[in-house]
Amino acid sequence: MQEFPLQGPIAAVFFPRLVARLHSQAFEGTLRVSLRTTLKVLYFRRGEIASAASNDEADRLHNILILDGRLTQPQLDMARSRVLPDRSLAKALIEMGFLTPTELVQGARRQVSRILATCFDLQD
Repeated sequence: MQEFPLQGPIAAVFFPRLVARLHSQAFEGTLRVSLRTTLKVLYFRRGEIASAASNDEADRLHNILILDGRLTQPQLDMARSRVLPDRSLAKALIEMGFLTPTELVQGARRQVSRILATCFDLQD
């Protein structure tokens, strides 16, 4: 079975195979993928992708919710104007009735899927 380097270019690595290997080995930790200024991070727990993060604006949860038709830009702007230091944007969106907790969780799942899918597309 192919061994994967701990860091370096992924041009010679079939990314889905790498993720499958991490899954089969019950990997605990993070897989960081960067391309120029874009950074995507997959967080693994016992081989399962537990969450993901990205600094790509297209991967932001609010943008995904807008694209899905779950949230509008005016709703987002209104909620942002009411965010306080002790209250997150997500909490404000729920409290204002723009999203349900379930919609927020579903959006977060779509966010993880999107980040993973864009990692599969990387060639360098």
